[in-house]
Amino acid sequence: MLQALEGFGLGEGAGYKVYERMVPGRGTEHVMLALLTEKGTQFPRAAPAFMEALAADVRDAVHRASLPLVASRSILSQIVEEQGLGYICLARKSGAVLEVNQRALDLIARYHAGGATQSRSALLDFVSSAQRFTAGGESWQLGHPDRFAALEVHVHVLPKERHVLHEDVHLLSMREWILPSNLRPRRAESSSILEVLPSRKREIALLLARSNRSYKQIADHLGISPHTARTHIQDIYRLLRVHSRPDLTQLLNGGQPGKEDR
Repeated sequence: MLQALEGFGLGEGAGYKVYERMVPGRGTEHVMLALLTEKGTQFPRAAPAFMEALAADVRDAVHRASLPLVASRSILSQIVEEQGLGYICLARKSGAVLEVNQRALDLIARYHAGGATQSRSALLDFVSSAQRFTAGGESWQLGHPDRFAALEVHVHVLPKERHVLHEDVHLLSMREWILPSNLRPRRAESSSILEVLPSRKREIALLLARSNRSYKQIADHLGISPHTARTHIQDIYRLLRVHSRPDLTQLLNGGQPGKEDR
Protein backbone atom coordinates (compact mmCIF):
# COMPACT_ATOMS: atom_id res chain seq x y z
CA MET A 1 0.00 0.00 0.00
CA LEU A 2 2.84 2.39 0.86
CA GLN A 3 4.45 1.73 -2.52
CA ALA A 4 1.16 2.51 -4.26
CA LEU A 5 0.81 5.79 -2.36
CA GLU A 6 4.37 6.74 -3.25
CA GLY A 7 3.60 6.03 -6.90
CA PHE A 8 0.84 8.62 -6.73
CA GLY A 9 3.24 11.18 -5.32
CA LEU A 10 1.89 10.94 -1.76
CA GLY A 11 4.05 10.98 1.33
CA GLU A 12 3.21 11.05 5.04
CA GLY A 13 -0.30 10.26 6.22
CA ALA A 14 -2.44 9.54 9.24
CA GLY A 15 -5.75 7.78 9.80
CA TYR A 16 -8.62 8.45 12.17
CA LYS A 17 -11.17 5.73 12.90
CA VAL A 18 -14.68 7.07 12.29
CA TYR A 19 -16.49 3.98 13.59
CA GLU A 20 -16.49 0.20 13.54
CA ARG A 21 -19.26 -2.36 13.44
CA MET A 22 -19.74 -6.13 13.47
CA VAL A 23 -21.25 -7.50 10.25
CA PRO A 24 -22.40 -11.16 10.32
CA GLY A 25 -20.26 -13.19 7.94
CA ARG A 26 -17.80 -10.35 7.35
CA GLY A 27 -16.25 -9.78 10.76
CA THR A 28 -15.46 -6.29 11.99
CA GLU A 29 -15.82 -3.49 9.45
CA HIS A 30 -13.73 -0.35 10.06
CA VAL A 31 -14.40 3.04 8.47
CA MET A 32 -11.34 5.28 8.46
CA LEU A 33 -10.74 8.93 7.61
CA ALA A 34 -7.25 9.34 6.11
CA LEU A 35 -5.26 12.51 5.54
CA LEU A 36 -2.27 12.30 3.15
CA THR A 37 0.31 14.89 2.16
CA GLU A 38 2.24 15.34 -1.05
CA LYS A 39 5.61 13.62 -1.10
CA GLY A 40 8.23 15.75 0.59
CA THR A 41 5.66 17.91 2.41
CA GLN A 42 5.86 18.01 6.18
CA PHE A 43 2.77 16.60 7.90
CA PRO A 44 0.84 19.47 9.57
CA ARG A 45 0.79 19.45 13.36
CA ALA A 46 -2.86 20.48 13.40
CA ALA A 47 -3.90 17.43 11.34
CA PRO A 48 -5.05 15.20 14.24
CA ALA A 49 -7.36 17.89 15.63
CA PHE A 50 -8.55 18.64 12.09
CA MET A 51 -9.50 15.01 11.47
CA GLU A 52 -11.15 14.65 14.86
CA ALA A 53 -13.32 17.68 14.09
CA LEU A 54 -14.31 16.18 10.72
CA ALA A 55 -14.95 12.63 11.95
CA ALA A 56 -18.58 13.12 13.00
CA ASP A 57 -19.50 14.81 9.71
CA VAL A 58 -17.77 12.10 7.69
CA ARG A 59 -19.51 9.36 9.67
CA ASP A 60 -22.91 10.98 9.08
CA ALA A 61 -22.14 11.41 5.38
CA VAL A 62 -21.21 7.73 5.04
CA HIS A 63 -24.48 6.71 6.71
CA ARG A 64 -26.60 9.10 4.64
CA ALA A 65 -25.04 7.82 1.42
CA SER A 66 -26.51 4.39 2.18
CA LEU A 67 -30.07 5.75 2.45
CA PRO A 68 -32.08 5.19 -0.77
CA LEU A 69 -33.91 8.53 -0.40
CA VAL A 70 -34.37 11.27 -2.98
CA ALA A 71 -34.36 14.82 -1.63
CA SER A 72 -36.72 16.11 -4.34
CA ARG A 73 -39.49 13.74 -3.21
CA SER A 74 -41.42 13.60 0.03
CA ILE A 75 -39.37 11.72 2.62
CA LEU A 76 -42.52 10.40 4.29
CA SER A 77 -43.87 8.85 1.09
CA GLN A 78 -40.51 7.22 0.36
CA ILE A 79 -40.38 5.74 3.85
CA VAL A 80 -43.73 4.04 3.29
CA GLU A 81 -42.66 2.69 -0.12
CA GLU A 82 -39.17 1.51 0.86
CA GLN A 83 -39.23 -2.01 2.30
CA GLY A 84 -35.55 -2.96 2.03
CA LEU A 85 -34.69 -0.99 5.18
CA GLY A 86 -36.74 -0.23 8.26
CA TYR A 87 -37.52 3.46 8.76
CA ILE A 88 -39.00 5.51 11.57
CA CYS A 89 -39.41 9.26 11.11
CA LEU A 90 -39.69 11.49 14.22
CA ALA A 91 -40.30 15.19 14.69
CA ARG A 92 -37.01 16.54 16.01
CA LYS A 93 -38.54 18.98 18.52
CA SER A 94 -41.53 17.05 19.85
CA GLY A 95 -40.28 13.50 19.27
CA ALA A 96 -43.65 12.52 17.79
CA VAL A 97 -43.66 9.59 15.36
CA LEU A 98 -44.44 10.99 11.90
CA GLU A 99 -44.19 7.81 9.86
CA VAL A 100 -42.99 4.22 10.13
CA ASN A 101 -42.86 1.55 7.45
CA GLN A 102 -43.88 -2.09 7.77
CA ARG A 103 -40.28 -3.29 7.57
CA ALA A 104 -39.44 -1.34 10.75
CA LEU A 105 -42.37 -2.88 12.62
CA ASP A 106 -41.31 -6.37 11.54
CA LEU A 107 -37.70 -5.79 12.66
CA ILE A 108 -38.78 -4.36 16.02
CA ALA A 109 -40.94 -7.42 16.65
CA ARG A 110 -38.08 -9.72 15.70
CA TYR A 111 -35.25 -8.08 17.59
CA HIS A 112 -36.68 -5.94 20.38
CA ALA A 113 -40.28 -6.77 21.24
CA GLY A 114 -40.10 -10.54 21.62
CA GLY A 115 -42.37 -11.19 18.65
CA ALA A 116 -45.00 -8.56 19.48
CA THR A 117 -46.46 -7.00 16.31
CA GLN A 118 -48.14 -3.67 15.67
CA SER A 119 -47.59 -2.61 19.29
CA ARG A 120 -47.34 1.14 19.83
CA SER A 121 -45.66 0.65 23.21
CA ALA A 122 -43.03 -1.60 21.60
CA LEU A 123 -42.42 1.03 18.90
CA LEU A 124 -41.99 3.87 21.42
CA ASP A 125 -39.74 1.73 23.64
CA PHE A 126 -37.56 0.89 20.63
CA VAL A 127 -37.34 4.56 19.60
CA SER A 128 -36.32 5.56 23.13
CA SER A 129 -33.65 2.85 23.26
CA ALA A 130 -32.32 3.73 19.79
CA GLN A 131 -31.93 7.41 20.68
CA ARG A 132 -30.20 6.52 23.95
CA PHE A 133 -27.71 4.05 22.47
CA THR A 134 -26.85 6.25 19.47
CA ALA A 135 -26.46 9.46 21.47
CA GLY A 136 -22.68 9.34 20.97
CA GLY A 137 -23.01 9.08 17.20
CA GLU A 138 -22.38 5.33 17.04
CA SER A 139 -24.69 2.70 15.60
CA TRP A 140 -26.82 0.46 17.83
CA GLN A 141 -26.56 -3.24 17.09
CA LEU A 142 -28.87 -6.01 18.29
CA GLY A 143 -28.07 -9.68 17.82
CA HIS A 144 -30.85 -12.19 17.27
CA PRO A 145 -30.62 -15.08 19.77
CA ASP A 146 -32.14 -17.72 17.50
CA ARG A 147 -30.73 -16.81 14.08
CA PHE A 148 -27.45 -15.93 12.39
CA ALA A 149 -28.43 -12.29 12.05
CA ALA A 150 -28.01 -8.83 13.54
CA LEU A 151 -29.86 -5.53 13.34
CA GLU A 152 -27.96 -2.26 12.87
CA VAL A 153 -29.69 1.01 13.76
CA HIS A 154 -28.59 4.55 12.89
CA VAL A 155 -30.21 7.86 13.76
CA HIS A 156 -29.91 10.65 11.17
CA VAL A 157 -30.88 14.33 11.35
CA LEU A 158 -32.65 15.50 8.16
CA PRO A 159 -32.85 19.31 7.91
CA LYS A 160 -36.11 20.58 6.45
CA GLU A 161 -34.23 22.87 4.03
CA ARG A 162 -32.72 19.89 2.19
CA HIS A 163 -35.84 17.74 1.99
CA VAL A 164 -39.56 18.09 1.38
CA LEU A 165 -40.34 18.55 5.07
CA HIS A 166 -42.18 21.04 7.24
CA GLU A 167 -39.72 20.62 10.13
CA ASP A 168 -36.39 19.03 10.98
CA VAL A 169 -36.75 15.31 11.64
CA HIS A 170 -34.84 12.41 13.16
CA LEU A 171 -34.76 9.40 10.86
CA LEU A 172 -34.07 5.96 12.35
CA SER A 173 -32.74 3.59 9.69
CA MET A 174 -32.66 -0.14 10.41
CA ARG A 175 -30.62 -2.62 8.36
CA GLU A 176 -30.63 -6.37 8.94
CA TRP A 177 -27.47 -8.39 8.34
CA ILE A 178 -27.89 -12.15 7.83
CA LEU A 179 -25.01 -14.61 7.80
CA PRO A 180 -25.00 -16.59 4.50
CA SER A 181 -25.95 -20.24 4.94
CA ASN A 182 -22.62 -21.45 3.53
CA LEU A 183 -20.74 -19.64 6.34
CA ARG A 184 -22.84 -21.00 9.18
CA PRO A 185 -21.46 -23.75 11.41
CA ARG A 186 -22.93 -27.22 11.08
CA ARG A 187 -24.79 -27.04 14.35
CA ALA A 188 -27.18 -24.09 14.40
CA GLU A 189 -27.60 -21.86 17.44
CA SER A 190 -31.32 -22.73 17.46
CA SER A 191 -30.38 -26.31 18.41
CA SER A 192 -30.82 -27.77 21.86
CA ILE A 193 -27.45 -26.33 22.95
CA LEU A 194 -28.92 -22.88 23.58
CA GLU A 195 -32.46 -23.88 24.42
CA VAL A 196 -31.53 -24.15 28.10
CA LEU A 197 -30.71 -20.42 28.17
CA PRO A 198 -33.16 -17.52 28.57
CA SER A 199 -33.25 -15.11 25.62
CA ARG A 200 -30.87 -12.53 27.17
CA LYS A 201 -28.27 -15.19 28.00
CA ARG A 202 -28.59 -16.63 24.47
CA GLU A 203 -27.80 -13.19 23.04
CA ILE A 204 -24.75 -12.82 25.29
CA ALA A 205 -23.57 -16.36 24.47
CA LEU A 206 -23.69 -15.58 20.75
CA LEU A 207 -21.81 -12.31 21.25
CA LEU A 208 -19.14 -14.16 23.20
CA ALA A 209 -18.78 -16.84 20.53
CA ARG A 210 -19.23 -14.75 17.39
CA SER A 211 -17.38 -11.53 18.17
CA ASN A 212 -14.11 -10.38 19.74
CA ARG A 213 -15.82 -7.88 22.04
CA SER A 214 -14.65 -7.64 25.63
CA TYR A 215 -17.05 -8.16 28.53
CA LYS A 216 -17.29 -4.38 28.98
CA GLN A 217 -18.03 -3.86 25.27
CA ILE A 218 -20.76 -6.50 25.44
CA ALA A 219 -22.24 -4.76 28.48
CA ASP A 220 -22.18 -1.38 26.71
CA HIS A 221 -23.73 -2.93 23.58
CA LEU A 222 -26.62 -4.38 25.59
CA GLY A 223 -27.06 -1.37 27.87
CA ILE A 224 -26.30 -3.28 31.08
CA SER A 225 -23.60 -2.92 33.73
CA PRO A 226 -20.32 -4.89 33.45
CA HIS A 227 -21.20 -6.64 36.73
CA THR A 228 -24.55 -7.81 35.30
CA ALA A 229 -22.85 -8.97 32.10
CA ARG A 230 -20.26 -10.96 34.07
CA THR A 231 -23.03 -12.58 36.15
CA HIS A 232 -24.83 -13.62 32.95
CA ILE A 233 -21.59 -15.06 31.54
CA GLN A 234 -20.91 -17.07 34.69
CA ASP A 235 -24.45 -18.47 34.49
CA ILE A 236 -23.94 -19.33 30.78
CA TYR A 237 -20.76 -21.26 31.53
CA ARG A 238 -22.49 -23.11 34.39
CA LEU A 239 -25.62 -23.99 32.39
CA LEU A 240 -23.69 -25.11 29.31
CA ARG A 241 -21.02 -26.86 31.40
CA VAL A 242 -18.10 -25.02 29.86
CA HIS A 243 -15.24 -23.24 31.63
CA SER A 244 -13.96 -20.63 29.19
CA ARG A 245 -14.82 -18.50 26.19
CA PRO A 246 -12.87 -20.78 23.77
CA ASP A 247 -14.84 -23.74 25.18
CA LEU A 248 -18.12 -21.93 24.47
CA THR A 249 -17.05 -20.96 20.96
CA GLN A 250 -16.04 -24.52 20.14
CA LEU A 251 -19.29 -25.90 21.55
CA LEU A 252 -21.47 -23.58 19.45
CA ASN A 253 -19.41 -24.42 16.36
CA GLY A 254 -20.30 -28.08 16.69
CA GLY A 255 -17.31 -29.37 18.63
CA GLN A 256 -16.70 -30.43 22.19
CA PRO A 257 -15.00 -28.25 24.82
CA GLY A 258 -11.24 -28.78 24.92
CA LYS A 259 -9.99 -31.01 27.66
CA GLU A 260 -7.10 -28.68 28.34
CA ASP A 261 -9.53 -26.02 29.58
CA ARG A 262 -11.10 -28.39 32.04
